[in-house]
Amino acid sequence: MINSYTDDDGNLIFMSTPTIYEIKRATKFKSPHFFDRDTLKFFGQTMKSFKVKKSPKGRIFIYAPIYDRYAEIRRGYTFRRFNGYDLLNISGNFESKYQILNYIEAWYKADPDRGEKSLHPELAKRIVRVDPETGKNRLEMMSATRLAERWGSGDGKKTPPEHQLKDITILDMHGDMASVKLETESWVDYMHLAKFNNEWVIINILWELK
Repeated sequence: MINSYTDDDGNLIFMSTPTIYEIKRATKFKSPHFFDRDTLKFFGQTMKSFKVKKSPKGRIFIYAPIYDRYAEIRRGYTFRRFNGYDLLNISGNFESKYQILNYIEAWYKADPDRGEKSLHPELAKRIVRVDPETGKNRLEMMSATRLAERWGSGDGKKTPPEHQLKDITILDMHGDMASVKLETESWVDYMHLAKFNNEWVIINILWELK
């Protein structure tokens, strides 16, 4: 699972280092030939030739030596730097995961307009709480409108960037629906998403405080 956050310039910064195989999966649609067998063979490389490094600022780099296929002489290096959003689909579907990122960044950045793009207008966010008077469980619901109000409060901006946990896991997908888990520093969401008018949106959220 790859932790990340967005800096003040809007760059997606990785807090942990992905493997070369995760990078291959994440980039197979945008760069289908980069890790192609014929490409690797041409440069005298294998997947194990590549090293993955994370800079102090959280950027991801890969490199591998280039060898002459016939003389086995090193001719140079393959080097590539990735924009964070190039690797956003490391552990799941890009579009649905991007909407979850919009949702949580709306909280951390106090940006309701960004967050509302990720929600269906009839969204219901629910939590099970204990009624202090009866001692029994009750269900509390938050609408899309109320959620936008919470984003706009600015409370999320009080969390320092290095503590802005955003673990996003695609649990399952089928056709135009998905089940996703989001873990933050304070709570966990289990979400249902659906493709609505060709856009992935969050329909339901069940959440619990840590």
